[in-house]
Amino acid sequence: MIVHARKQGLRFGWVGFDCLYSSKRELLNAVEDLGERFVGNVARTTKVWTQQLHLEKPRADRGRLAKNYRFSEANTAQYRSVEALAQEHFESAHQRVKYRSGTKGELWTRIWVSTVWTWEPGTQEPRERLLIIRRDADNRFKYSLSNRPAGQSWAHYAWAQAQRFWIEHAFHEAKSQLGMAQYQVRVWPSWHHHMALVAMAMLFSPKLCTQVHAQVPLLSVRDITELLDYYLPRKRLDEAAILTNITARHRLRARDIERRKRIPVGLSPSN
Repeated sequence: MIVHARKQGLRFGWVGFDCLYSSKRELLNAVEDLGERFVGNVARTTKVWTQQLHLEKPRADRGRLAKNYRFSEANTAQYRSVEALAQEHFESAHQRVKYRSGTKGELWTRIWVSTVWTWEPGTQEPRERLLIIRRDADNRFKYSLSNRPAGQSWAHYAWAQAQRFWIEHAFHEAKSQLGMAQYQVRVWPSWHHHMALVAMAMLFSPKLCTQVHAQVPLLSVRDITELLDYYLPRKRLDEAAILTNITARHRLRARDIERRKRIPVGLSPSN
């Protein structure tokens, strides 16, 4: 998806991941090898190395070099969970920063950032990462790993980590206002058709909000759908037309039921 997006000319500063994808270290490493930046949320049980690892390639049998690295005697790095690091360092080392301006005012959070390394035995060289730990007003922690450049302000890292809010917000709007979760289809092309229409509606709605922001700063996706529901012309059906539509649907359903009854037991419709 990332490679395809770049080929299509899509511009983005980094890739955001939730915990499911960020748990795949191979995926994060592959994204980095593409030259991309990422900010990936991780589970509290995720373990990282606290210092640069000292590794060596052992000499294998018959004088050949082994493929995998192992610890050298000089290695002193610790393998700790991100939750344990937060318990040890967050209270004494965190900063309070503003990460976004919302409709109800400025949003502040507490954050701690540290350089860590990821590496598992049997893999290639370690990867340097930034560990970003945030604690909001509800005292809940959010943990992220990133390959963004070190040395920037902690407020910048808090802002970058919080940008996934807009992804989740877009899905919420699409499901609650634009019908993303209201498909009633069973075949793959129909599902793609439905999702394509929802995606176009989701593209149209925030674009319209941006265009009229000066005149209507609080315009929402719900407002737009209500306006369209009123203004768009709609064909009014009489009783006969409604009964005709019902009969046609029942005919299609009955034909589908009969077709499926003819499928031998143990075979799927695709066979």
